[in-house]
Amino acid sequence: MAAAALFLRARHEGRSFAGTAVSIGFVVLSIFTNLYPQVRASRTSCSLTVAKTASAHYTLTVMTVVIAVLLPVVCIYRAGPSWSSATGSPSRTPHRHQQGPTKGKRMSMDDANGRRPRVLFVYYTHTNQAQIVCESMAEVLRARGCEVSKAGIEFTDPHYAKNFSVFPFKHAVFGILPLLWPQVRRKTGRIRIPDEAKTSSYDLICLGSPTWFFRTCMPLRSYLKSDEARTVLAGKPFAAYVVCRRYWSINLKEVRTLGTSQGGEYLDGIRFTYEGGQIRSLLSLLSYFGKGEMRERSLGIKIPPTNLKPDFDDPAHAFANKLADGLGQSQ
Repeated sequence: MAAAALFLRARHEGRSFAGTAVSIGFVVLSIFTNLYPQVRASRTSCSLTVAKTASAHYTLTVMTVVIAVLLPVVCIYRAGPSWSSATGSPSRTPHRHQQGPTKGKRMSMDDANGRRPRVLFVYYTHTNQAQIVCESMAEVLRARGCEVSKAGIEFTDPHYAKNFSVFPFKHAVFGILPLLWPQVRRKTGRIRIPDEAKTSSYDLICLGSPTWFFRTCMPLRSYLKSDEARTVLAGKPFAAYVVCRRYWSINLKEVRTLGTSQGGEYLDGIRFTYEGGQIRSLLSLLSYFGKGEMRERSLGIKIPPTNLKPDFDDPAHAFANKLADGLGQSQ
């Protein structure tokens, strides 16, 4: 455990994780080694021994077969997000330091059809990160001659509204833990949809989602499964951006799938990740959830700043310029 702590302080998250795993394994091994042949000692004659607690031969055989079949499937499933992150699919992140917010040719579609192209941003945010990205890209699109509307989804589901009505959370872990199982099952919840996100008079829709337990957040999923979303997306091009701590591919893929199922035409997507490795970024985010401010340490460990990286504007502007170029060609 001491070695794991030293590795963590030295920012070697992988070695720290391995050290922690080995320590836990040896603790469990030492406990049962000292107890053998007993499993649970008793001061009376009712102690449980290995022979008494062992399952039947048939049961052990079934368990072995099930593990041999399912374990590789689970490993492959969990390796998917990491592999997608490493290879950069399915999203192509624009290279940084390309075009700024006002750089690039200003579109003048007014002469062709008498109006400017209309762009709608639909997003959900609790810590304002998705909204910040929206405002950054909206700045570019307005400079390129677009009329931009923004629609922030409100999470009003009575099962979760109490926890999400305040920030920071009263408890960093237990405030979001009730969403774990619904998120795994891709459930929807009650939301309030702004009027801007109910009409079909847009030339481009851009969807923004934070990542909740690897998946699209429940409020935006609920919108994308609604009749209002079908009205907005049917026959229209749409793009997506996701905000996440590390894993983004499942979230982006879900937004793409839901949008196309409502009749939209997917153009492209981008992700905005936070700083730090697996352990440090998690500690940093939980600290922010619980305190509502950036802290230098959590549990005695130095942590990086959470939320968007300082240079997120560069890929956001480049992505918005790319969308504006596509709008100009379509017009």
